[in-house]
Amino acid sequence: MVLFVQPELRRERLLMAESRRVKSRIILVRHGETQYNAESIFRGTLDVPLNETGLEQTRLTGLELSHTRISRIVSSPLARALATARAISAQQTDAGDTVIDPAFTDLNFGDWEGRSKDEVVKDYPEIYKRWKTEPHLAQLPGGETLEQASKRCSAGLERLCRETLGETFVIVTHRVIIKLLILHMLGLPLSDFWRIHIDTCGITTFDYLHDSRQFVLIQHNHNAHLYSLRSKMSTQDF
Repeated sequence: MVLFVQPELRRERLLMAESRRVKSRIILVRHGETQYNAESIFRGTLDVPLNETGLEQTRLTGLELSHTRISRIVSSPLARALATARAISAQQTDAGDTVIDPAFTDLNFGDWEGRSKDEVVKDYPEIYKRWKTEPHLAQLPGGETLEQASKRCSAGLERLCRETLGETFVIVTHRVIIKLLILHMLGLPLSDFWRIHIDTCGITTFDYLHDSRQFVLIQHNHNAHLYSLRSKMSTQDF
């Protein structure tokens, strides 16, 4: 027996099916290089400006994303992220003003901020060892834990997903925060923190499927647009 579906009902079913497939695109961008990156100095909540290489990275990143229609650009309040976000915004027509969101500020490194890695290794050998081997258990003196930072940035991400149905939005933030967001979106434990590498101005892209509330990794740490700067960039995980 052949069943015929009325055109009105068919259209309704198609619309319902299409609504279930609505997705938002999330583009994570790490800020450009600062002198503290190049010299292995902990930054955290310190407002460190971009260096010359970082400024050129942001220009190239803006050009790289210029052919992507972005509806919203969200940034950490720190100057290095804001400068990167504004370079991206300068190449967009529909993104509006950059939105500053404290949920995406860098990890508070407490007493380590403004100090070199060598100094920290010398003065806090046991805590630094734990940071490198069991980062999810490390309590930085005067600073945040990864769990605390993960809760705030993940809550910010989930809020943005609810607000941007079917849109493309950019989050410009920091190495630690991008790692935490990736772990959250992929359902991985915080103990996997060091298994992810993010270059300055590296671009990571996810789709968010609204019907299933799932995140799908599309591209990780895309940096081909920075090829001309490879000899000048610091590529260490710092």
